[in-house]
Amino acid sequence: MAEVILDGLGRLTTEHAASSDGQPVLLLGGSMEATWPGDLIEVGGELQPAALVVGRWLDAAGENVTDAERDLAEAFVGAFVVQ
Repeated sequence: MAEVILDGLGRLTTEHAASSDGQPVLLLGGSMEATWPGDLIEVGGELQPAALVVGRWLDAAGENVTDAERDLAEAFVGAFVVQ
């Protein structure tokens, strides 16, 4: 199980019942409701796919993330591409 905090957004985690297959889910703010890569979330007054938002976070984080955090974010973003 893994988890990464996305500042100002929430947390990306496999420590959730909806992630029983190991696919990370995004928990927005303090919510325990799973958000999937293709779900639309409001950011800056616009609806955007969650995978796009996490991908932007990953790009902005650059080298400031661990390999485990990068792997988790890439698994979330990649799931959107595959769907």
